[in-house]
Amino acid sequence: MQSQIEEQLNGRFCKEVNAHFTFVPGRIVSQGSVDAINSYDNDREEVKVTPWFDDYYYYIKITIEPDVKKSMKPFVSVSFFQESGGMIKQLFRAEWDSYPKSSEYDHPQPHWHFTAQLSDKNSFSDLDREEEEGIFDELAGNSKSIKLDRMHFAMAGGWIIDGDMLGKADATAIVDWLIYLFIHVREELIYKERTKEQE
Repeated sequence: MQSQIEEQLNGRFCKEVNAHFTFVPGRIVSQGSVDAINSYDNDREEVKVTPWFDDYYYYIKITIEPDVKKSMKPFVSVSFFQESGGMIKQLFRAEWDSYPKSSEYDHPQPHWHFTAQLSDKNSFSDLDREEEEGIFDELAGNSKSIKLDRMHFAMAGGWIIDGDMLGKADATAIVDWLIYLFIHVREELIYKERTKEQE
């Protein structure tokens, strides 16, 4: 499956989005040039984000691992960032997991995570300084409010047709999703910028 995704990324996706990737077994990562912090589940990682348009950036990570049946299961994560006041701030993340069905709640696939409140630092040293000042907990929200970073906000998955919360991910579907995701997000960001100017 990885070679099929690589071929389609290098062909169809790179025609739509200025992207360069590093390919290693089981992992595909976009190659950027600007330091940022990518909030991911309970973790944060230093990454190199890619300039996209205006003051927006992105980071793509695709991992492909065998499941219990030895078939390859992709996991796709796309984070979008904005430069503001000299800082690169993560806005939100789109994900498409390939978890097997469980007896517990199946999170919708694909889905959104909102992360703007979690990270506006360029490095771990910046984050550490803020942690020492005791500010980061306040930015992330207090315990009485819902932490939106752990929510899975559904996007157009198969569940709108048959109620199945787990989207069917193959190489073509993943690259189609990435192409339309970038088209849609760009149009929305441009729209928001225009409406902000009119206020």
